[in-house]
Amino acid sequence: MITFQTLRNANPAWLGVPTGLWEDVERKLRALEERMTQDVATRLHQAGWLGHAADGAGAEVRALQDKLSTAVWEAAAMVTLLRATREQFVTDQASLVRVVDEAVAQRFDVRYDGTLATTVMADGNPPATEADRIARDNQHLDLEARIRSCVETANQSDRFKTDLLFGLRPGDLAAGGVAARRNALEDLREASHDTVFGPALVPREPVAAAEWWRRLSDEQREMYVNLHPAGIGRTDGLPASVRDKANRIALDQEITALRSAPPPSAPHEMVAREQRWRNLVRIRQTLIDHENGPDARPLMLLAFDGRAQGRVVLSVGNPDTADHVAVYVPGTKAEGGELTGLDRVFTLHDAADRLTPRKAGDVATVLWMDYDAPDTVPLAMSKAYADNAAPRHDAFIDGVRAQNGAGRHITVVGHSYGSVVIGDAARRGDGIAADDIVVAGSPGIHVDSADDLNIDPRHVWAQEARGDAVPELGAPFHGGLRWDGPIPHAVVPTSRDFGANVMTTDGHGHSSYWDEGSVSLNNQARVVMATYTEANPRLHPELESGDQPS
Repeated sequence: MITFQTLRNANPAWLGVPTGLWEDVERKLRALEERMTQDVATRLHQAGWLGHAADGAGAEVRALQDKLSTAVWEAAAMVTLLRATREQFVTDQASLVRVVDEAVAQRFDVRYDGTLATTVMADGNPPATEADRIARDNQHLDLEARIRSCVETANQSDRFKTDLLFGLRPGDLAAGGVAARRNALEDLREASHDTVFGPALVPREPVAAAEWWRRLSDEQREMYVNLHPAGIGRTDGLPASVRDKANRIALDQEITALRSAPPPSAPHEMVAREQRWRNLVRIRQTLIDHENGPDARPLMLLAFDGRAQGRVVLSVGNPDTADHVAVYVPGTKAEGGELTGLDRVFTLHDAADRLTPRKAGDVATVLWMDYDAPDTVPLAMSKAYADNAAPRHDAFIDGVRAQNGAGRHITVVGHSYGSVVIGDAARRGDGIAADDIVVAGSPGIHVDSADDLNIDPRHVWAQEARGDAVPELGAPFHGGLRWDGPIPHAVVPTSRDFGANVMTTDGHGHSSYWDEGSVSLNNQARVVMATYTEANPRLHPELESGDQPS
């Protein structure tokens, strides 16, 4: 039981000792789990070993992975509760100290049990009238009640945390199996419940989220990542390194939870779960593949969703620290589960990076596949997909800007229907927080002029390759309308009267804009690196028409 003296005089730092020990256990378990995945499971998969022995070895490895996941979750639950207990004790103690300080300032004597005594008024003089005495008695009673309330609140918190601690089931670690994994995950969820680190406290607006994160202590940040990895991982405005760490935890948890869950009874639910499983495993395997080997190109996982065709946001390079960031939005038939467009993101990154060979880490390229793209050309005639995607794309760019800084250079690059998404985000409200807009093979972006994109038209760039039929076919559905005569005509970004800079292309067809070494790709890279500001005109993007900035 917590008494007045305990709450007032205790040093919460003593809780740091067991917390630190459990934190060390959790770190070591996570490191072991990662080694098991990368050094054993991945290499076993890459070895191409087949047969009954390979199946048996694979089953043993998966069983060990499951046990390690269970152990990590149990350790994380313990760390979560110990941290939350210390944080709550500090909060309750601070509340009590404030009331006690107020009582002392009002010239009350504070006894050892939290009761008060006084014979004078707050000014040090005895009560002059009966009304003064009654007012003083009421103040006395109010302060004592507030002190009792602080102690009772601390006791309620203590009982709640104690029940949770005794409710943990460490025996699950030895038992293993599906039930053990379920219990371990439930332990972690219960440990996360009703703490001072609730997900509702995370701001939704990217700039506010960035500022909120800056105000947290390192320990509070770690708590949020461990308690709510899925929510933290999807919050625009938080540091990319934090989102990457949280999303990797959430990805592993979701894969393990799917593997542990009983099979659904309905056939369509089984199909949906299998699709979700494949999407998530493919994303995780892609992360692993790009972190191993002599040509390792680590990726940052900034968002993911395994449902339906899948969604994913991946970055080559750190967008928070890079001087130049390009965010690529793919179009029709793109699927997050298939990582559509990742090869183009790598190609664009390399082309841009070659423009500054002596500067490492100055460019980051992002695959933004965080929307449901139309699956077929007929569906791509609809505006609904862009309507749903535009606010999310806008928020993501705001988040990059909030971390990257006002002085850094951000370019959004949209291909095909992806340009429609960017156009819708740019034309609404105050636009998007990008310095340049690049569209390739665009069917139109629902405006008839670059002036309508809330950006200097000289920073709007468009490409249309020979043999690319999408601009002409898509114009009636997504192009802006110009009434230069009695009959309106549809306008796309490469139209002469649209007002964008039309860049030279040398490929053929709708998918040629990222061909290695092409003029089309190099022009995009020059916009990404803002070489249009260079004195040497040979470094400027090549234009068919337009007025590029200087």
